Amino acid sequence: MKAIVLIFTLCVAVSAAANSYHPDIVKSQVVTLDAAAIERNAQSGTPFDLNLGETQVQVTLTPNPIWEKEGLTVLLVDRDKVKEVTIPGNVTYSGDVAGEDPAASEVRLTIAHGAVEGYVSAKAGWWFIEPLTRFDPKAGANEYLVYATRDLDFVLDYGDDGVKGDQIFDPPVFTDPRIPISLVADKNYVDRSGPAFEWIDNWAALLNNVNGIYRDQLGKEFRMGKGLGEVGGKFLTLSAHAMAL
Repeated sequence: MKAIVLIFTLCVAVSAAANSYHPDIVKSQVVTLDAAAIERNAQSGTPFDLNLGETQVQVTLTPNPIWEKEGLTVLLVDRDKVKEVTIPGNVTYSGDVAGEDPAASEVRLTIAHGAVEGYVSAKAGWWFIEPLTRFDPKAGANEYLVYATRDLDFVLDYGDDGVKGDQIFDPPVFTDPRIPISLVADKNYVDRSGPAFEWIDNWAALLNNVNGIYRDQLGKEFRMGKGLGEVGGKFLTLSAHAMAL
């Protein structure tokens, strides 16, 4: 009996340790990924196997830039000093799962500074991939947390917007078909994003993930047009503009 209890206790301890990275993640797996190899395959459109822990999939990715090929121009403002910098290259990729209907499966990855982030949507499930250093600062650079949407347990409180379900409003009329949005990230956001990505990479990853859903529903994707960063002092405030094209 003691042996059974001990085994059960050890199993519970291992399970708790494996899934203690975030209170909203009921089940997750730690995998090892070679970001450099993934990036090479994504840039060339070469199919490759992607490790999702208990699930293995073969995917094909191609570059899907968030900003123009000339690079993204960012103005860094530090009190009364303004510095213009250009962020070159592409960090966002999209593609499909081999052997599955492209209309029903999708892969979106952002690869920057030797790290990978994104998701895989396939017939068997929808998985997200994040650098483990975001949850455990002592983790290795090649370690990643993988979790499926079915293994998440959280509730978003949207509050009351005052709009009744039986009210119908005419949609606004825009002369410009592009939809502008503004992104803002304070120092707290940047710090919690972990050391793997720079702030601009976090935005690229966010837009890349959103684009998968947005394109599927509306046939449009967001592209980042310009960026503005304020540095110095107690807070770091960053903003950028993106438009759906």
